[in-house]
Amino acid sequence: MTSILRQHGPRFALLFIYFVWVAGVLRYPTSVDLTLVPLDPNFPLHALAGLDLSDGGNGFINTRLEFPDGAPIRYLAWPLLLCAQLFEHSFEPIAAFHLGILLWIGLQGLIMYYIFLDVIQEHSRSLIGATLGLCSPQILIALGNAQFENVAPAFLLMIGWSIERKKYPWLFLGLVGACFSSPYMGVLGLLMALILGFRSKLVWLSMGISALSAQLYYSAVTGGQIHESTQPAPSVMSESANLIGIFLPINIAENGGTSLPSYMERIQLLWTTPSEAPFDDVWFWVMVTASSFLGVAWIVLGLIGLWQKRGDALTRRLALWGGIALLCSFGDNIIIDIGVQQYYIPWVWRITDLVPGLADMNATHRFLMGPSLILALGVACIGKRTFLTLGFVVCLFEALLISPAHWPIPAKKATIPEELSVIQKPFIFWPPPPVISSYKVTMTSLLLNQPIALFSAQGTSMPDASGKISPLHTKMDRYGRSLQEWTREAVKNDVTTLIQYRSFHDSNGVLPIKSHQRTCYTSYCVSLLVQNSDAP
Repeated sequence: MTSILRQHGPRFALLFIYFVWVAGVLRYPTSVDLTLVPLDPNFPLHALAGLDLSDGGNGFINTRLEFPDGAPIRYLAWPLLLCAQLFEHSFEPIAAFHLGILLWIGLQGLIMYYIFLDVIQEHSRSLIGATLGLCSPQILIALGNAQFENVAPAFLLMIGWSIERKKYPWLFLGLVGACFSSPYMGVLGLLMALILGFRSKLVWLSMGISALSAQLYYSAVTGGQIHESTQPAPSVMSESANLIGIFLPINIAENGGTSLPSYMERIQLLWTTPSEAPFDDVWFWVMVTASSFLGVAWIVLGLIGLWQKRGDALTRRLALWGGIALLCSFGDNIIIDIGVQQYYIPWVWRITDLVPGLADMNATHRFLMGPSLILALGVACIGKRTFLTLGFVVCLFEALLISPAHWPIPAKKATIPEELSVIQKPFIFWPPPPVISSYKVTMTSLLLNQPIALFSAQGTSMPDASGKISPLHTKMDRYGRSLQEWTREAVKNDVTTLIQYRSFHDSNGVLPIKSHQRTCYTSYCVSLLVQNSDAP
């Protein structure tokens, strides 16, 4: 063992440093300034999950939300959350999660390198394949949207490698890792295992155990028995891949999408210092809605490399897996945009309407992680070394500077208004989601590093077009308590500070909760609850 470490230790260390550096490039500028807050809609909920686990949480109830009862949640991206635990007790919550992201991405690159090396038997190609596996447009889109649950290429590659080498303990690790990253990655992993190892009883056993474990864990999601902020998109909000969007870097949204920085603007952003702003009701988040892009250079060069390796049985089976994943990514319909017209062709995913659980998986564009990984493998297999090097550079250029992804990561330095910085215990945010964006609430809890108490009213909806909301004080919460009963419980648990946006207070007037010592500042109004908490 000592001789092995002496022989491979320096290379292992250098490779680990290299892939952490790659992770730092992908997550720039949050990788060099750990205090920056990414401007995406998902980061705070993931970071709160990591913080909850460090407090002794179990992944079923997050006591950082809906304190003290906790919000019913099923955590995603478990491998990332476990990596973040190494930093939670030594760093502030945001910095700890940034470090966890860098570690997890770096480890995935390292794992993929050694798997590629075992298959390709060439260091330079293995390094290129692992690097491209981390830098594909699909990975960049997921990282820019903080959809870390979809960033699991190492587990998917591990599944194929372990079946080929008949290393079934690694197969089980790969399947469990994919399933507990997200259900979508779990489906991709199970599909690969089925295609590559359908003749093996051990493969079927590993598939059965991992699939059953994931089904039991995520059944609350499909049953709607979880916190509103983590429920899957309803069928009317299906996020399937767009046929044209696979080839063209267009940002598609209901409002036509917003323009993303050009490649020159992205280069300029690398030298731009992120701004500083108070976290309040005008803080905004951004998200890429063009989630279909695979890349023209990636497709062309990847297919060339796969064609050159067509004599290899493993390559053919992996290509079949990537092709099926591509077909599934279109969801119930293939959408074709011609001018201002959209045409819909019924597609294969409609079959899943008959399968419990799968019918609720509407964000089928996430299956593009499959062909994305196979294209990275194809580029690494291009025959001529000069062509390989040129293709590697072109693919990186297309991914980082042309693909419809947020890179560098949009981020700001958030300052906490003085009236909130003095809060040193759990507090109430009023009104609760969905009247107020759950992103704003979770980010407030994360920045203050305090649990937040929320009245989870049943049947609450977003304000209508005129800004009107249903009266929350007439509703019951998820545990059947009235607002008055819930408030009394909060006071008993010493949750007596209530904050709300100044703008919401000015437009809606009196609170449905009796309070005193209300003081309004520039951004927030802060009140104290009284023991007699009957509504005024």
